[in-house]
Order: sequence, then C-alpha cells, then structure tokens
Amino acid sequence: MHGRALALAAWSRIRSLRHSLGREIEGLLFPSACPLCGSPLGEESSFCLVCLGRLPSLPITRCRLCARAFPRVRGIGALCLRCRSRRPAFRSATAPTRFRGAARDLVHRFKYGREPWLARPLGVLMAEAVQAEPWQGEIELVVGIPLHWRRARRRGFDQAELLAREIGWCLKVPTIRALIRRRATRPQVTLPREARRRNLEGAFQVRQPTACRERGILLVDDVLTSGATADAAARALRSCGVRRVHLATFAR
Repeated sequence: MHGRALALAAWSRIRSLRHSLGREIEGLLFPSACPLCGSPLGEESSFCLVCLGRLPSLPITRCRLCARAFPRVRGIGALCLRCRSRRPAFRSATAPTRFRGAARDLVHRFKYGREPWLARPLGVLMAEAVQAEPWQGEIELVVGIPLHWRRARRRGFDQAELLAREIGWCLKVPTIRALIRRRATRPQVTLPREARRRNLEGAFQVRQPTACRERGILLVDDVLTSGATADAAARALRSCGVRRVHLATFAR
C-alpha cells in the first residue's frame, strides 16, 4: 500500500503540471492513469473498471428534480417532500455518484488537496451522466457556479469552472462565465438547512444576460447537498430570461 500511495502522489504532481497543457499535446507527452489506483488507462477511459465500481451510483428511485434518494420506493418521476414544498429553479439534477466513500475522497482531493487535474476524469463522468438524461439535447451553454473571487484566489482555482470546461468540451457545447458571486458567503456546510437559503439571497449576479437569454443552461458544481447554492444560482439565471436550467454535479 505504501508503494501505491507514493505512486499516486507522484501521479498527482505530474498531472498538476499537465493541467495547463492542451489536450493534444498532453495526450502525446503523458499516458493516462486511473485517478484512484494509478493503473494505465485507454484513451477514452477516465477510471479503471475496478475503481469505477467503487463509486456508489445514485438509486433509480430518486426525486426527478433534485435527485435526492427516496427512503422507500415511490416510483420513477416522483418529487421529494422538499421539492414539493418549494420547487428549485433548476428543472432537474444529475450526478454520476453519491457523496460517500471513494467519491468523497476524490472531491476532497480535488478541492482541498490542490489537485485541479482531477477536473478531467470527474468532468468526463459528469458529461456521461448528462448524456444519459432525456433533457441532454436542451443544453446550449454550460455555466459553472462560481466561488467568490477571494476564495478562488486562496484555493488557486475555481473547481466548478474547471468542471464546466471539461463537460463543455465533452458535450461540444460552449462554456461561458455567466455568473459572478457578488459577496462572500459563509460555507454552506456550517449552516442548518433553512439558513443556507438565506445565506445565498442575492449572492449571484448574471454578468452576460444577453448571451444567456432564451437559452438552455447546464449549471455545474462539484457536490449537490441541500441544493440551496444551485437554486440561488439558477434563480439568478432565470431572472434574466434563461429558458431552462438543468444541474450537473459530480456527487449527490
């Protein structure tokens, strides 16, 4: 295990250097490897089959708006109690995995371990999840949910922006920076559910309303928890005339 950990650490350092290279040059200079175990991969793969099986999938019976798992079978297409009481501004949500186990570790490495290269394999899985949805043909633009500029500067990158670029490249759909976070908000994980929505009121502003008007938007973030952040960002987009907003995250 110690040898594997060293190998993965080396791959992380190398791939961080790869991150700014173009895809064609990168493919020639560096072979692909599984981000979880370091095994060599084919050109079209983002994870090896063994590690892909370690990522917990979403249940079939889940809320058709926010993808929350139902405690018991309710039938495909039903709404959870939270979405019935207050519908989010996005019309549906998808994710390739649940936020636990290996998926949680990947998100923590990506955001807090300063491994921005992970945006590529995570973004590929997210794009595949979008392509499996009946609404994927409605996507005309891809937009990341932005960090406040101070937090992005401290981290060194904006994880949602990196994921949005990867998804846009996979789907052959333009990616634009349509949103700005007008003020720094408290981290959502520190707040109870009802306070999360108040924390984000007026936090987002559309910087390119003309480019977004009457378009179908794919909103992108790394993790969907309560949905308050995505809802606030989607409401900002809908207020400027966006026709519909769908949401994609890596984990639910």
